[in-house]
Amino acid sequence: MQIAKKSVKRVSQVAIAAAVLSVASSAMAQVDTLQTIVNQTNTTGGVTPASALATYGYDALNDRIYVAGFTGANQQLRRIDNVSGAQTVQTQIFTTAWLQFTKAGNLSNGGGLPTLGSLLLNPQAVGSIPAYGAAWIVDGAGQVTDPNARPDLTQRYYRYNLAQDTNSNASDEMTSLGTLQTLQTLSGASTTSDNSSRQAAFSGDGQSQYSISTGTGFSGIYKTPLAGGTTTRIFTDTNINTEPAVLTSAGVDSIYFRGGPNATLNTGSTSTVVDNTGGIDLVTHDGTTTSVRTVAVTAAKMADFLEQTTSGLDPFSMSSDAAGNIYFQNNDGVRKGLYKLDAQGRLAKVVGYAERLSVFGGTSRNSNMLREQVRTVTYNNGTASFQVPQVLYEELGSGTGAQTNVIAGTYAFKTGDFNRDNVVDQADIALFKPKLTVKGVAAATADSRYDLNGNQEVSYKDVKVLQQFYPFYEGDATIDQVVDTTDFNVLAANFGGSGKTWIQADFTGEGNVDTTDFNFLAANFGRSIPAGSAALGAVVPEPTLIGMLGIVAPALHARRRRQARPSN
Repeated sequence: MQIAKKSVKRVSQVAIAAAVLSVASSAMAQVDTLQTIVNQTNTTGGVTPASALATYGYDALNDRIYVAGFTGANQQLRRIDNVSGAQTVQTQIFTTAWLQFTKAGNLSNGGGLPTLGSLLLNPQAVGSIPAYGAAWIVDGAGQVTDPNARPDLTQRYYRYNLAQDTNSNASDEMTSLGTLQTLQTLSGASTTSDNSSRQAAFSGDGQSQYSISTGTGFSGIYKTPLAGGTTTRIFTDTNINTEPAVLTSAGVDSIYFRGGPNATLNTGSTSTVVDNTGGIDLVTHDGTTTSVRTVAVTAAKMADFLEQTTSGLDPFSMSSDAAGNIYFQNNDGVRKGLYKLDAQGRLAKVVGYAERLSVFGGTSRNSNMLREQVRTVTYNNGTASFQVPQVLYEELGSGTGAQTNVIAGTYAFKTGDFNRDNVVDQADIALFKPKLTVKGVAAATADSRYDLNGNQEVSYKDVKVLQQFYPFYEGDATIDQVVDTTDFNVLAANFGGSGKTWIQADFTGEGNVDTTDFNFLAANFGRSIPAGSAALGAVVPEPTLIGMLGIVAPALHARRRRQARPSN
């Protein structure tokens, strides 16, 4: 599944040309995954007092970002040029001009103060509008009154042509695509609490946007034609409060959002309705028909990966890239980080909470990492350069010295590429092995890159994550992709011991080296991973080797008895 391949390829090329980011020889620095893309001064326009950043949209063609805030003077819509260099800021739409549009030309009307949840620039052309030629907005503003309630004047979806206002009336720059009344008509709800304040996502063909509303009676996914036309409600359900991601294959969009009750789990030829709260669900949409809610990642798989209970799971903000990866944040506990679900269904951490604290400071960081937008940049490790996805998002925090209201960027390096050369090989394994500890030992911030599931440890689960991206068999204590006598000797030296790690032959993760670990090694003895393999092959032990290991097994048991015998 891929999103609009041709357009995304073009976007990546222009992003690379316009946003080449150079990281000097500090590629091995303490935390090299994160950086500030736009600081608070520029996101808020220097307004005092500063208000929280509401949303932004990135223009890869011109290396430009448009930003908007929540209240007062921060309702200005501003343009930040030369994002990857010496940035300049100019106001495009001032508050009064904006209110002329949202209040239908009458500033005496109540309500209508813009409260943006989404401002996205489309990488694909829409009719005569070129790629990155306009921004599409989702606005959760309060209802306009005159003094009677006017849901027909309360803007929810509109287009901004990116021009700078010149006559104090943004009605020249903004075009309505849907109002609160539109949502009321589609949902049958009469209230004004539609909660349309999350970032939307473009369809694969770039001609529509999918947005989510979660207010009582409104809850569902709405599809709005970007060129104008009729908004439709394509899916109705609760428990979908998410900034969604979209992948496309053969003209069918898969729309991803947080898991919830009543999701269909497909296992082979069997389908079961389950409660997938804490997992990730999706629906598919082919332009006319929307599927049932389907499990994309089970809550059980998510809990196993994050090593926490399902009650501590909360996937929320999501995005996607051209390779078919889904990026999502987890909202809970020390695992308040950004994670990746790749096209093969593998889970891995992109950046974790400890790294966020280290780079952006303060006493805590916000659970949310909202408004994700993925671009392709060029990373320089001091010796060579290569292309890498970078996920932009809003970084909020609190406490003395905290950076807040900034647009941050995190590199999505290949999982296991610890030395940042875009290859996962034995050089990376050599860095990983000394960092490996038993469960329950907190990792130093400087070792965060080796924590592949975001629980602030480098332990057994990280080995199992790494094994999916750099394959090696159970029993391969040295992680050299060969199970041989060197691994056997490691097991023999540690047999019967406790407090052991994988590289000390604990292949089950319980800390002990025993017959179960021996059996894993025996089953795979003599096996090796062919060069360039991306996954483990079939495990078929060779009888002669099994026989040999059967002879030495009693010696291992004898060794354990000797170790357990009390001294005189």
